[in-house]
Amino acid sequence: MIEDRTLWQRIGTVLFGVVYVAFGFWVMNHPVTTLASISLVIGWVMTISGVVLLIAAFNTPEVLTLRSILLVEAILVGLLGLMFLFGDFIQSTTILAYLLIFWILMDSALQLQFARFISRTWVRLLTIVIDVMVIAYCVYMLFNPSLAESFLVVAIGIGFIGTGINKMIKGI
Repeated sequence: MIEDRTLWQRIGTVLFGVVYVAFGFWVMNHPVTTLASISLVIGWVMTISGVVLLIAAFNTPEVLTLRSILLVEAILVGLLGLMFLFGDFIQSTTILAYLLIFWILMDSALQLQFARFISRTWVRLLTIVIDVMVIAYCVYMLFNPSLAESFLVVAIGIGFIGTGINKMIKGI
């Protein structure tokens, strides 16, 4: 199923991965930047990703599980993007930290499910290792609320970098 994608779909996947990685490094290199100043960028990226996932869900063959997973991810990512765009994040950094960690956790768990469709063994194994590492990191952050608040920028950066690398690998 993964191997049946067109060249443009593969290029798009790799480009989305590059954007995720670049944004992750940018976030980590500007730790003083407040959430208010980066929430607009994150909000647009996530809202657009939600729309793209929604379109992908309706373009997916009639495989109920796959379509349902894409629809749930599209709704979660889209809503989180809208919350970034229109919410008051200065007063709710703890809630924001947990929302982001949960979103990254869910995204990695969903990507882990699709690893079985990757035909190249080394790519499949690398994808599994990256997803498990991101999931472990997110679980660790969920059980350390003060750490989640303190290192929110790092959590966002690592999540975007891990997700971006994973998307680039899948696009190869």
